[in-house]
Amino acid sequence: MGTRKSHSRLGKIFEGEISRSLRAFKRRHPNTFFWHRLSDTYSYIQIPNVILPKQPGDFISLYRGTFYLLECKSMHVDRFDMSNLREHQKEGLAQVVRAGGRGVLLFSFRRKRPVTCYAVNYFDYKALEDALMKERKSIPREDIERIGLKLKRIPRVGWDMTPLFEGR
Repeated sequence: MGTRKSHSRLGKIFEGEISRSLRAFKRRHPNTFFWHRLSDTYSYIQIPNVILPKQPGDFISLYRGTFYLLECKSMHVDRFDMSNLREHQKEGLAQVVRAGGRGVLLFSFRRKRPVTCYAVNYFDYKALEDALMKERKSIPREDIERIGLKLKRIPRVGWDMTPLFEGR
């Protein structure tokens, strides 16, 4: 057996980077920022006759009165398979936006160095998905780069979340 990590494990690495990034942002904004990691349904021990709800995203946060739902997607190819954004995630992101918050997809491309991360507002993603859905099953990296906000890498932390939360 090789030492190659599974795609789901590599996705957890990206989620860990985002956790560290949010923690770092909190240290800089202790009184105006809140964040919480939503537990994955499969993180729980299998309990007979118990059905756990699916989470709408990976993280929630609140910054200066604006609520955010963040969903992390890590890719090891130069495209995003649209089927990897589940219906309950789409619905959760859309509900947050309709309620006045921001639904954001965080895409990390990890195949080539340097590793990159783009923040994409949900309805920008949805418009792109709708435009491509009839002809493609995936969204090319270039399209995500075009509509996304590139986040700067912070060594040993993860990503600078300032542009996402402060619009810079």
